[in-house]
Amino acid sequence: MNPGYGPALKRFWWVLALGAIAAVAVAAFMVFKVEEGGLEKRAAPVYTALSRLFVTSGQAPYFRTSVPRSEVPIGTEQPTTRASAQIFDAPDTRTLVAATNVYPLLIEGDEVGKLRTDLYGPAPPESEVTAKAIFSGATAARYQSSEIPVIELFATANTAPAAIKLATDTSKTFQSYIARKQQNAKIPPRQRIVIESLETPTEATAVGGTSIGLPILALLAILTAFGALAIMVDRMFPRRKRADANVAESPAVSHEERSRERHVGISETG
Repeated sequence: MNPGYGPALKRFWWVLALGAIAAVAVAAFMVFKVEEGGLEKRAAPVYTALSRLFVTSGQAPYFRTSVPRSEVPIGTEQPTTRASAQIFDAPDTRTLVAATNVYPLLIEGDEVGKLRTDLYGPAPPESEVTAKAIFSGATAARYQSSEIPVIELFATANTAPAAIKLATDTSKTFQSYIARKQQNAKIPPRQRIVIESLETPTEATAVGGTSIGLPILALLAILTAFGALAIMVDRMFPRRKRADANVAESPAVSHEERSRERHVGISETG
């Protein structure tokens, strides 16, 4: 701050005091609201973390152009020692896409929630987990299914770390849930659907509410505005005592100079 502003702020301290009162009032209004004759804190922001899961299989169908179907001998009368022809088919991706559109219901279901509690402990208070197949959507008239085998999992909680942990725990739980179901059904490994982690959350997005940073920013802005107002008022109405002192000082200096000149003139003539 410019040192010249100090006297102005000190002179009009009451302007700064009014600014401080107004700033505190505005900041408090942004944090609290009046409810039934009392103050109640406004809704705090909630945080959402995103996790993505890739639905694939052990044959890696999205990394190949074909898969072998069967081996058929060339001709029925040829000896079995002769070479055989192998038929190739396009990878089966429809099954994976169909499963992708169903799995969000399982992720939001009670079984996965109970398994997550057993593995990682209870979910945070007032938290929520939702999931959907990527790019899918529902309207009042119809449902648009996804054509991509990727699941988006959203975890919402009151704090960012809680949302991140909930999303991560739910993703791992669903992977374990699918593996257990396959083991219990004794599905051969080559026929199993595989759930891979495509994106693990590292941050959460704040949604709604009023953060503490905004009221502090408003408080500083109001204090700065009132400080500028005090300086402007000081410039518009300068102190009279200072001006009068300068005017009174000028004749005294002139009289002293005249006496000195007169004394010098007398000395020279003498």
